[in-house]
Amino acid sequence: MQKKNLLPPNLRKSSTKKAFRENIFINKLILPSIRMYKKIVTEILKNANIKIGEDIIINDESFYKELVLRGSLGLGETYMSGKWDSQNLDTLVTKFLESKLDTYKVFGAGINLATFLKSKFDNLQDVKHAPDLYDTHYNSGNYLFESFLDPNMIYTCAYFKNTDDLAQAQLNKIRIVGEKLDLKPGDKVLDIGCGWGGTAKILSDMFDVHVTGVADTPNQIAYAKEHNLSDKVDFILTDYRDVEGKYDKIYNVGFLEAVGPKNLRNFMEQVDMLLKDEGIFLTHTIGGKKSVRSTEPWIDRYIFPHGVIPSMKQIDKATSGIFEKRDFESFGKYYVKTLTNWNSRFNANWDKIKDEYKNPEVFKRMMNYYFLTCAASFKTGKNDLWHFVYTKPGRVKDYEIYRLP
Repeated sequence: MQKKNLLPPNLRKSSTKKAFRENIFINKLILPSIRMYKKIVTEILKNANIKIGEDIIINDESFYKELVLRGSLGLGETYMSGKWDSQNLDTLVTKFLESKLDTYKVFGAGINLATFLKSKFDNLQDVKHAPDLYDTHYNSGNYLFESFLDPNMIYTCAYFKNTDDLAQAQLNKIRIVGEKLDLKPGDKVLDIGCGWGGTAKILSDMFDVHVTGVADTPNQIAYAKEHNLSDKVDFILTDYRDVEGKYDKIYNVGFLEAVGPKNLRNFMEQVDMLLKDEGIFLTHTIGGKKSVRSTEPWIDRYIFPHGVIPSMKQIDKATSGIFEKRDFESFGKYYVKTLTNWNSRFNANWDKIKDEYKNPEVFKRMMNYYFLTCAASFKTGKNDLWHFVYTKPGRVKDYEIYRLP
């Protein structure tokens, strides 16, 4: 079996000499010396109470230039290539975020401008761009996700109330979804962005309902049909924009981030068209404090291409006049525990899957960076996890709010 090389060209072994040719605009500038970059970064880190040699260990001084010129993208890539280390990566990134270093305009101005312009003038979450996501992270092999997810392959925030066990915490979250949807035996339910199918199958068994799961990711739908198919569950490989029919209840768990701000209103209109008049709609999504058009450049390149975390303002605008908000719950604190669980499981199982990758050490560092930097974003409150429950205006009179006992 051919090993996967899912890293961008500038981090593949055969292309390391191209690493500094990637950004033509930057490389045509008259660049100051490494000493100058070091001075700039050292002073900024000092003001953030980040100690070089303790909090962060610099193994290659080109790190300073990469951080200044390429910002968060340079920070992540230099970690992946071993140019710096930290014994407590999540604590370090927490300090970065608490000091608002991610907002410093001196870091990665060219990269950030290019990202902004691309998202402004192109709809990166339309149908033609949909394959970009499953051709990267989700095409890393199911063995990767099996290495760190719970046995039901649930790749969203768990709900750790009354338990420290990841699998039970995911079952808690799924039960909460079902209770908030007020699922009744025989309900016809739609799961938009069903992943590997675990949530759909568990809900169908818990509440005796029929669930149709849709996703545009071939690997996930194939897995769902093999592992989670039953007479009460159907899985369809399709874009959400092409779904037809009428449903009693509709939910999406960890999908709104892939819809994009330019498409949020159309998404809500699509759900409205598919939902019966007396129906209930739940969305489970990561939420951000600020309204943005694009995601952080490193995450965009290596993990979730074109994903955008919506803000409360963007969601409220998209649902205005279409849905009535009946419930809201925030539990981003549980994403910290979810991500650290995934990170621990990934490292515990790494030896079982490392031979699948051409650059195993770089890939391992990439995944650790992903888990722990994302955990820091929830720990600092930069990101949150939100549950919204909606109904059509005036149609459901006696909706009761549910919380896990």
